[in-house]
Parts: sequence; structure tokens; C-alpha cells
Amino acid sequence: MTVKTDSYGCADETYHKILVKEKNKDGKGIKNGYIWVFLAVNLGLVYFFYCRGSRGSDVFFEFIRGFKGAFQSDGYRTYKSAGKWFLRLACFQHVKRKFLDCGDDFDCKVIVRLINHIYHLDHKHRIGQNGWTEAKHRKWRKDMCKPIMKIIRKKLDRMAADKTILPKTEKYDAVHYMLGEWDALMNIFKRGDYHLDNNDIERLNRYISLSRRNSLFFGSHKGPNGEPCSILSCARADSTA
Repeated sequence: MTVKTDSYGCADETYHKILVKEKNKDGKGIKNGYIWVFLAVNLGLVYFFYCRGSRGSDVFFEFIRGFKGAFQSDGYRTYKSAGKWFLRLACFQHVKRKFLDCGDDFDCKVIVRLINHIYHLDHKHRIGQNGWTEAKHRKWRKDMCKPIMKIIRKKLDRMAADKTILPKTEKYDAVHYMLGEWDALMNIFKRGDYHLDNNDIERLNRYISLSRRNSLFFGSHKGPNGEPCSILSCARADSTA
């Protein structure tokens, strides 16, 4: 499969309503079926896949077999488990949203500002413009962004040790989510051309979200066939490249 020959991929999943014979606890023959998507970043190719609506790890593991590159994802446990076989990259936007959910908490607002500053510095240059290369951007990230990550880590460690920040609170969850993603976040800085987030693939998932609103459901498990979405998404990616 061509998408798995790329050295850099992104993975995500989303759901759609599916009509099924089995009744749910509310007596309705409908369930959430999960559609997976894999983006080959360098090739600009997209592949949607579906296995009877399952969000189980076996679906993703079966697909990813043979891939040998780095892949980017959110912190879903399936992707984190796959990180033992591949170089996994995390998503700064998912981390940032966790801290934004904490509202006006001072510590969390500081983390958000620091993440925003990383984006600001990272976007000062673009590979391929004005002689800017991947190697130059890698060094730029090392010199400019890694020191900010050191500051963030000190603040996270302090908050993690603070017994007044209770489990099952938004602040606790945000701190421990970022700590759990730390190594995968730092992996982003190993190259100059790895993205800071998984936004490209989340934009692709909006096609599924749009279908949820417009068509409401698929009539069976045959409905969420990944091939039409894959073809349309690849065509769109090619037209906007």
C-alpha cells in the first residue's frame, strides 16, 4: 500500500452513525462506527479504513503493519502503544486544548502562552523559502524552541507535585496528559520538517463530520467504505499543494 511507504504519516479516527440489526440499550438499531484515517504527509496521500466500526487496537495494528516511518497522533492509547514500534510524534494542539479547558487558571494560561510562543518562533521560517532548509530549521528549533520546553517541563513537574491539584480535575488531567506525551512531543524537534500538530489530518476528518450532519447515518457497515473518501481527499490535497 503506497501510503505506508512514506517516511512520515499521521493517524486519527472519528465516528459516524451506522444502522445495525442489534438494538442498543435504548432499543435503537444504531451505533457509532469508527472510521480511521492515515495521511502520508510527504506523498500527500490519504487512506480511510473501516472494520465493522471497531475502534480496537487490532484494526490500527493490522493496518500499520509494514510502515517504517514516524507517525503523528493524539494521545489515544492505541497510538501510544504503537509508539514502541515506530517514532511517534504527539500533537501540541491537543495538549494546548487541555490547558485551555482550565479557563482562567494562571498556571494553565502560562503553559498556553509558552506553547503559543513555540508556534510563533517555529513559523518565523518556512522550509523551502529563501534558502531555508530542513537542517537549518532543525537547528532553529533546537536553539529557540527546546529552551521553552525546558521551562514548560519545570512548571509541569511543579504542578504534578502539588497535592492541592486534585485527580479528576481539568488541571490535573492537562498536566498529566502533557507529561504522558512528553517524549513524543520532544520527538517533533528531531527534524525540522515534522509538524507541531496533527491539524492536517483533523481537517480531513471534517469530511466525516460534515457527513454526520448532512446524511445522519450509514445504512449498514458497507456505507463507510474508505475508498471514495480516500480518492476525494487525495484529489483535494493535490489541488491545494
